Amino acid sequence: MTMMRRFFIKRTCQYVLYMLIPLVCACLFFCTIYARQEIRALNKQGENSLEALYSQLDLVVDSIMEQENGVANNAHMTVALKKILSNDDYISYSDAVSIRSINLFLDSLVQAYEYLSSIYLYFDGYGSYFFSGKNVKNITEADENWLSIYKGMEEGTDGAARLREWTEDKGGEVLSVYRKLLIQDGVIVVNLDLGILQDNLDKMSGNDLENLYLFDQAGNLLTADAAGRVESHTPAQMQKLLEGADLSRKGGWQKIGNQYYLLQTKSYQAYQVYLVSLIPLSAVFSQMSSVILAFAIFFLLDCAVAVWLSYVTTRRNFGQIEYTLGLFEQADKGIFPEKEAASPRDEYGVILNNILHMFLNTSYLNAQLAKKQYQQQVTELL
Repeated sequence: MTMMRRFFIKRTCQYVLYMLIPLVCACLFFCTIYARQEIRALNKQGENSLEALYSQLDLVVDSIMEQENGVANNAHMTVALKKILSNDDYISYSDAVSIRSINLFLDSLVQAYEYLSSIYLYFDGYGSYFFSGKNVKNITEADENWLSIYKGMEEGTDGAARLREWTEDKGGEVLSVYRKLLIQDGVIVVNLDLGILQDNLDKMSGNDLENLYLFDQAGNLLTADAAGRVESHTPAQMQKLLEGADLSRKGGWQKIGNQYYLLQTKSYQAYQVYLVSLIPLSAVFSQMSSVILAFAIFFLLDCAVAVWLSYVTTRRNFGQIEYTLGLFEQADKGIFPEKEAASPRDEYGVILNNILHMFLNTSYLNAQLAKKQYQQQVTELL
């Protein structure tokens, strides 16, 4: 039984190996093709997410900026605006109508877009500015929060986006987008509600594992979707990532911290903002889980079949061996079977049985011949 167990284990290993090699090759082949398809699909998903985000921001921010620039660059409107900002005692009826129109226009823009909190219109050198919903507001110490960002913008830079403390009644943080006026010296500030913007980012993510970010040029996080806000990518890591990334590439793997991510970027150059989509490597394996599970099931079935075949083959072969040994043992005792104990099941068994019985018959005939010769000699001696 020990020898039979040893042969059984050896044959099982051989069968598993023989059946496993083509299975593993097929698994690697299909997994490679499937992985490439999934990576292409995830790349496309990242592109679509960024394109949707860019289109939404461009629709809201750029359209507002262009309309506000049109108002601020209108000569009649500008005169009326500057009169009220300079606290001029005399304002004509037409100026009053213009200012009312501007206020209504600003309010309508804020109400038109759900994540638009407010709009500022500021001219350099004045102690007040236009504030949607509140008409003219005098500049206070709290306004230095957003004014300092405008005054700190580099020469030749027309736009910027910054995350800042919200000094109005809501509190918290707000994403402020700045755009310098084209003709006048001043700025338009569009304040975006961070909570609503983040909710929209959550809806844009095409995959639960996809992270969407908005970064400024220095790599500082402006906002992100829910998945992105959980990740702990430092500004230094993101700045290094953006510096090393080719923004014209259609995706690629980048290592951030200890993980690899599929990177997609889109530059919103007018406001020095980078839109970034990061999809972790685990998303590929997540998409391939069904394929891997299928091959795991096939592997287990393969092993089960190999064990069963090994058992059947080993039992049959050792049955033939035991039968052969039994024949020789009986032959030594002078017992010769007249016919086979069981019909063989394959060609090997037929040939072996024929040889065995031919040998046994020959041995039997030789034994009978020797016996007759011995009896004849005994008879002659008598």
